[in-house]
Amino acid sequence: MTTILAKRPSPPASPQGPALFRSAHQALLFSFTFSATQQGTAGAAERQIALQARDRYERHAGAGRGLQGFDGAAQAGMILALVSRMPREQQTAIEARFRVLDAPTRRAACVILAMRAQLVADIAPAVRTRPGAMATILQRHFGLRVALHRIADDHDVDPRTVRRWQAEVLRWARVLERAAMNAAEDTLQAAGIVESAA
Repeated sequence: MTTILAKRPSPPASPQGPALFRSAHQALLFSFTFSATQQGTAGAAERQIALQARDRYERHAGAGRGLQGFDGAAQAGMILALVSRMPREQQTAIEARFRVLDAPTRRAACVILAMRAQLVADIAPAVRTRPGAMATILQRHFGLRVALHRIADDHDVDPRTVRRWQAEVLRWARVLERAAMNAAEDTLQAAGIVESAA
């Protein structure tokens, strides 16, 4: 007797040809940095992209797909529109991760996530009653520069306590971010923007 394993159905091929991006990570980073890149902060954008997506620089240079000007703006807008249809909590996690050139928006997203964690996450009361500490821990997780000792000083606790808080908050944040990225990957693959894993 042979067992047939069910394979996840792959999304239909895009009518406009091959997908433009290899992963949701690459597509999201492009869309959240596109306008700033076009407006003269290309050096800053490239540095951030190099830090966030090293594989882009480790691969051999390809022919490119010409995402500049109106074509690039349209593609970035399409990706952002698809993200805007995701559940709000997942959108916020994606913004916190990928708005690499907009630190104030990333900080605001972390505050929103901290408030959400207070309501839904299984976090000890000592952390739950300190949304400012949770927001700062989330900022650190999503790539903003924050020193753990600063959190300890701000809340008058031992740095080891902050590490325990961090473990609790990040346990929730990682699950949320993984769900958000999986949803983004599925959405972008279905739209033919990201290559199918199959």
